Amino acid sequence: MKTASLETSISCMCGKVQGVVKSPSALRMICHCNDDRNQYTALNQLSGNKLQPLDPCGGVDLTNIFHNEIKFDADSKKYLRVMKVSETGVPRVYAGCCFTPMYRSGKTVLLNTNIVPEDVRPPVAIRIMGREATGPHKLHKVQDSVGYGWGFSMIGRMWTGLGQKETAFDVTSVQQEIVPSPKPNA
Repeated sequence: MKTASLETSISCMCGKVQGVVKSPSALRMICHCNDDRNQYTALNQLSGNKLQPLDPCGGVDLTNIFHNEIKFDADSKKYLRVMKVSETGVPRVYAGCCFTPMYRSGKTVLLNTNIVPEDVRPPVAIRIMGREATGPHKLHKVQDSVGYGWGFSMIGRMWTGLGQKETAFDVTSVQQEIVPSPKPNA
């Protein structure tokens, strides 16, 4: 599994949220999990369907980086909001001004790749959570979407991320909303 260097500016759809990413080892993935798809779909509905579409199998395009590799401008932070798709879900940061998903916070950051300019996006390295895909993969069988190597690599990346302080945006500093799963075909 290959990582790539990523150094670029990022912004939400309307441009009110601005930031930079400087990562020597970004890992781009397509995630087919229901939580990521539900969050993305809910925010897309709130935005008036202005977000980039999901991939044909219902996957969300994410890039894995570390907390200290993303920074937002001071003026941008007033627009950032946090949501969860369930009581036990992980915090997901979005731009409240236009409902652009920014990143998912956990041991590492899963950045919404659609906020990264196309010409600097790293190549897709893996597809994960294939069992929850909404259609067949063109390149892989669903059950083969993640191999053993991915599991060990991600455990290593998360282990490295342990103890890293959330520096991009303190998700505990704002009221967190629980956003229910969107209704199908809404």
